[in-house]
Parts: sequence; C-alpha cells; structure tokens
Amino acid sequence: MEERAAAWVDRLVALDAEPARLGHGQTTAIVLTVAVDAIRGACIGDSGAWRIRGEAISEDLTELQARKPLLGDGGDPRALEAPALRDDETLLVASDGLLRYAPPADLARLASGPDLAAAADALIARVRLRSSALPDDVSLILCRSARTL
Repeated sequence: MEERAAAWVDRLVALDAEPARLGHGQTTAIVLTVAVDAIRGACIGDSGAWRIRGEAISEDLTELQARKPLLGDGGDPRALEAPALRDDETLLVASDGLLRYAPPADLARLASGPDLAAAADALIARVRLRSSALPDDVSLILCRSARTL
C-alpha cells in the first residue's frame, strides 16, 4: 500500500493533539515510506534525513522542516517527498545526537561504507566521547536500494 506524505503529516498532527500518547513530552520525528518509486513521509524537529551519493551529502530531505515547536507542543509537521533511492545512494535518517556532534562530511563518508551494520557502528563511534558516553541520545537508520545489497 502506497503511503502518501499527507497521511504521515496527518498522523503526526494527531499525535501532537494527544500529548498523553507521547508521555506528556516533546519530540522530534521523521516517518518515512521508502518505496521503489519514491520516498514519502513527514518530519518535524531537529532530526534529519540525508541522501548520500558517494561520500557526499547530495540532498538534505529535511532542510525545510520546522525545528520548533516540537511534536507534543503544537508542532507543525511538514510533508517530505523525494525521488526513489538510486543504486549508488544511501539514505541516512538520524537524530540530532548524531548530526550535531560530527562534521557532515565525516558522517557522509562513514555512512557510505560497504557494510551497513559496520557503517552504523562507525557513525555511533564517531560521536562517542573519550569516556565512551554519548553526548546526546543517538538514533539512526541507514537504507539502500535492495538492488545494491
């Protein structure tokens, strides 16, 4: 079933209207359907979704999202629609705990590694402090076309 971007926006708006479902807190969110024909979804806050080609960020899919207010505080989720992933691309979806604590060029280079599990480990290691703690909560997803796996 094709999930339209507007449907994802509607779901986030519904969550925002029911703060108890969020534990009476606020959050950032990116929800996506990655299909063979397109990437569709919605976003709000300071997480990000980047299309990476080679070892460079070719597109920030979330550059126009509303950073504040967050989901759970009257936020304004934005629709996100982009062409399907090409065979030579990686999709990185990550929280600000990753994106804020390392140079984007480093993150793109690490995300483009040949093994996605190893790339995810390398991304987390890149922002880990000397104490082995993380400076913030870190979450990430890496995605590639099934044709390249």
